[in-house]
Amino acid sequence: MKYNKILLVDDDALFRNIHNRILLKADFAHEIELFNNASSALNYLKAGLNTDNFTCPYIIFLDINLPDMDGWQFMDELGLLCKPAALCPKIIMLSASAYSSDQQKAASYNLVADYLLKPLSVPKLELLHQKLNAKNS
Repeated sequence: MKYNKILLVDDDALFRNIHNRILLKADFAHEIELFNNASSALNYLKAGLNTDNFTCPYIIFLDINLPDMDGWQFMDELGLLCKPAALCPKIIMLSASAYSSDQQKAASYNLVADYLLKPLSVPKLELLHQKLNAKNS
């Protein structure tokens, strides 16, 4: 299955570029939107939700440590936008942080579907796809 639209939010240009290439190689989505900060991604979603022809992303790959607002703040704001929460995109935390405290905090958010360590890879995307499909079955 190829997803209609995904967002990738990461302030690190190298990781954004690498992850974009991996997503393209895996043929993971029809459309990939890249953002270097959380507030730009949030503004994009807010603006889009106020239009009739907006395709909401199915997945948002989200870094935790971002310069303007961190991933946790982004999810708090997104949760206010998406009522009910079932209408929100699935959040995949994509972080270099292997701290169990970050993983536990991510698990406490209903919006978070998974927590992946950087870098992405085609096998990680295949496992993610299987996991998301199992949850929807």
